[in-house]
Amino acid sequence: MRNFIILFFLFSGVILSQRLMDFDYARFYADDTSGYLEIYYTFYTQEMGIRSSEGGDFADGELGVQITEKFSNAEVYKNNWEFSITSEPENGNKSQTGLLRFSLKPSVYKIELVARDKNGKAKEEKEKFEVQFNRLPEEVFYMSDIEIASAIKMNSNDRESIFYKNSLEVIPQSSLVFGKESPVMFYYTELYNTLRNSQGKPLVFEEKFYNSLEEVVYKKEKKVNPSELPKVEIGVINLKKFVSGSYNLVLSLSNGAGTTVMQGKKVFIYNPDMIDSTSFKSIDKGVLASAFAVLNDDELQDIFKKSEYLATMQEAKNWEKLSDIETKREFLFEFWKERRNVFTDGKIVSMDSYFKRVELADKQFSSISRPDGWKTDRGRVFIVYGKPDEVKKYHNRLETKPYEVWIYNNLEGGVLFLFSDLYGFSEFKLIHSTKTGEIHDEASYEATVRN
Repeated sequence: MRNFIILFFLFSGVILSQRLMDFDYARFYADDTSGYLEIYYTFYTQEMGIRSSEGGDFADGELGVQITEKFSNAEVYKNNWEFSITSEPENGNKSQTGLLRFSLKPSVYKIELVARDKNGKAKEEKEKFEVQFNRLPEEVFYMSDIEIASAIKMNSNDRESIFYKNSLEVIPQSSLVFGKESPVMFYYTELYNTLRNSQGKPLVFEEKFYNSLEEVVYKKEKKVNPSELPKVEIGVINLKKFVSGSYNLVLSLSNGAGTTVMQGKKVFIYNPDMIDSTSFKSIDKGVLASAFAVLNDDELQDIFKKSEYLATMQEAKNWEKLSDIETKREFLFEFWKERRNVFTDGKIVSMDSYFKRVELADKQFSSISRPDGWKTDRGRVFIVYGKPDEVKKYHNRLETKPYEVWIYNNLEGGVLFLFSDLYGFSEFKLIHSTKTGEIHDEASYEATVRN
């Protein structure tokens, strides 16, 4: 059984969520061969039934957690916790925030969280997602995921706090929502192997905050001494003057010689008192809406199919339910309006640049068996992550089937994709990758590359 910690933290505040629970997560490394996953969650009492007793009014909840190794389907962890939150309306809505920490080895894991209201009002909510842990890169510096926080206490001596790490207490903001009542956003990230590829010179740490129009609305950079410990970066951004909408926080670490690692995190701001002057720009509805307005049903269907690499499972299901052409136009407009700040290969992807990739993929990766190159595995990877920094082709080796290795140096500190022509029709299938969320099969890699 894996090591874990689960505890709770109680605080009051105005809650924007209408859900029973919000959650977030971040991955950190312990050493070169293992890491730990932190899952942050918050239960909201105003969405729960109340139990009255002589001791007061309580909201009773239960959290179930199951972690399964994806390829072996082996159960790594499974448990349930029950808890009670004091409900005191005169003191405002209360929430209960917790942190779970799991030690994990490199692999891909399926995570299921089940939140239950034991008093029946909200009943049950489920969250399912996958997490991939790669080995910590040996030759380059690297950065952990970003933890978004509502507060960070400096120079803490409270080692018993579940939020304590590296002399800090980092209180997570599970909802990733900020606004009038919570206008300050904090972040926490860890840096690893900073002496590697630094040439002994200071590294450059940069933070950028993008709005939904792909504009940098906040920027800051500093130099990092690669020999100083601990390697932790924290930051704070005052969000009072930002309008409502979705934003991307992008952190990068560079040695100034071509090696850069990046991490991104989407957050949301609700500031009803701030007027969004950009809503009057013609780009908002003028260009995008008119582009969809002249398309027929077949053309709209084609656009969504080619956009589906960026769609969530729920969005794909919602699209299949649409039958009215005007509703489809509106759906696509909103779909791409939201994805003006999609963060894929270290860049913000616009609809125009995305479909240029689709066009190039269609030409470059078509074959007799798959004339639509954008539908192939190589086409999908090219569309979603962009042109690789390096492509190694092995099409004429006698001991193995033809294969290609694509390398992205600036994606998650360096990742690869392995494609193999399994059936001899020049259709290269993705059989292994070190990119988070992609197929990960070390056995196929060993059998193909190291044969």
